[in-house]
Amino acid sequence: LDRSEPRTRIALFSALELSRQDPIVERLNRIYSAKLEQALFHLFELGQRSGEIKASCPALEMSRAFLGSYYGLRIMGQTIRDKHFLRDVLNGTLAAL
Repeated sequence: LDRSEPRTRIALFSALELSRQDPIVERLNRIYSAKLEQALFHLFELGQRSGEIKASCPALEMSRAFLGSYYGLRIMGQTIRDKHFLRDVLNGTLAAL
């Protein structure tokens, strides 16, 4: 919820604005998303094995759902000023784990 770090916005908003028009931006965003997905997948797998995270769905599915929520929250954070709403999105995402 902290807007003081603008650098991470480049990956998110370039994907929204330029990916369909610029193949280089599209490729970079696919690489960035794949790295995030792989890191989350690894963490969810470890968490499921240790029992810290529910094993109710595959780790890959969890990582993709988490990424979708992450990207959605980043966009909503720019358009919705209600921090309670944003916290509810975050809390709901974490509760699903």
